[in-house]
Amino acid sequence: METKRITIKERNRRKEVVDILGGCCINCQSVERLEIAHINPEDRSFGISGGALRKSMEVILEELQKCQLMCHKCNKEKKTLDMGKDKVQHGSASMYTNYKCRCDDCKAAWVEYSKKYTRKYRDNNPERIRKAQLAYIARKMEEDPVGTRERQRLASRKSKAKMRKSRKVSK
Repeated sequence: METKRITIKERNRRKEVVDILGGCCINCQSVERLEIAHINPEDRSFGISGGALRKSMEVILEELQKCQLMCHKCNKEKKTLDMGKDKVQHGSASMYTNYKCRCDDCKAAWVEYSKKYTRKYRDNNPERIRKAQLAYIARKMEEDPVGTRERQRLASRKSKAKMRKSRKVSK
């Protein structure tokens, strides 16, 4: 897996930007996993990350007027609300996985989801394996319906064997 290389200039520029925006989440004052988020996504000219940090500081400062600093969790909740969705309700598998809620309702929803998922994608399901095998055979038959490749391979083996025998006889 390729990893994106961040230059020293980008890393230092990001530290500057985080310091300018206050250095902590505006909602919960966390300093972990900070993200630069646009207050109003429609006003966004460009994202403040990666290659954008190579732009001049004046351009970045202009864009920072439209931004705020948020931790990952708060930014995720804000994005959910920005998309027009209400906050995720308790008793759902996504609340359990995405928001780390461990109330009884969310645990029960996660258990139910897990059972359904494993039932659907279990590897040792003989019916699924048989269907996959039949699909593979059908694909191979479409590619080479008469088995010409196999016949050609066998014919070339036979002709090579004949050539070897004729060489031995002639010597």
